[in-house]
Amino acid sequence: MFFKLFRQFLRKKSRSAYGILVVELISAIVLAMTGFFSKHTTVSQNPNIIHHFLPLTLVSYLELILLFDAIYLLVNTWQNEKYSFTQSLRLVPLNDTNIYLCNILSSFTSFIYFVILQGVTSLGLFGICYGFDSKFKFQVSQQWAHLRVTGALRVNSADLTAIAGFVILLILTLASFYLITSFINFLSHAITAFLPRNSYRLVLNVTRLVILVGVIWLLSNIFNAFSSVFLLQVNKMTTITFWQEDLRMAIWDLAIVLLNLLLINRFVEAKQNN
Repeated sequence: MFFKLFRQFLRKKSRSAYGILVVELISAIVLAMTGFFSKHTTVSQNPNIIHHFLPLTLVSYLELILLFDAIYLLVNTWQNEKYSFTQSLRLVPLNDTNIYLCNILSSFTSFIYFVILQGVTSLGLFGICYGFDSKFKFQVSQQWAHLRVTGALRVNSADLTAIAGFVILLILTLASFYLITSFINFLSHAITAFLPRNSYRLVLNVTRLVILVGVIWLLSNIFNAFSSVFLLQVNKMTTITFWQEDLRMAIWDLAIVLLNLLLINRFVEAKQNN
């Protein structure tokens, strides 16, 4: 039943991924057309690799990736919190812990799936540009030959280990975003569950604001440490610091998971039954 509910969550959350991906592609095409037909943009006047429309579409798409990642992350987080407080899920023959884990894992998986779709779309656009634009193909071939001659493509085991550590750190940080959002939501409901009903809305908003300020302060310290670690790795490819930060972030995520499970089992369910 756990995996069945997980698949249902993932199917529902993936629908928005397809829609946002289509909007992203259309936006890239519109930006490419604007740059291609305008004579007042630097991009359209560049005689190099982004001279034609197809490569310009690829470049526009790549520029929009982070923006639409953020958009989907917000939409996905909203869906995650919506399902966390859906009364009908209490009819599923699973306890609150398993329902919460299905929900949070499906949200995280759907975001990874969205990133993979973006990567596949980028490769598809690259293949189209390479096959239909001779100048693009020539420039790519030249760059590839240059990289091979200079040895820039050579990586050793230390480089691969550092890259793996960095990717794991990104994944744990992404998971932390989902977990902290749920924590703010659960904690605010847990606190306001014991307050008079007529003051519920005001106190709920104030409580969320106070918790949010505290969490932002804590996250700022975490991301400052994250930035310093990243800069250290750029200047000196040692993997020890990455794995130390991976361990710290994993412990942080585990602690938030345990707190969320405590809140959702002790308070959130009681609130929904009122």
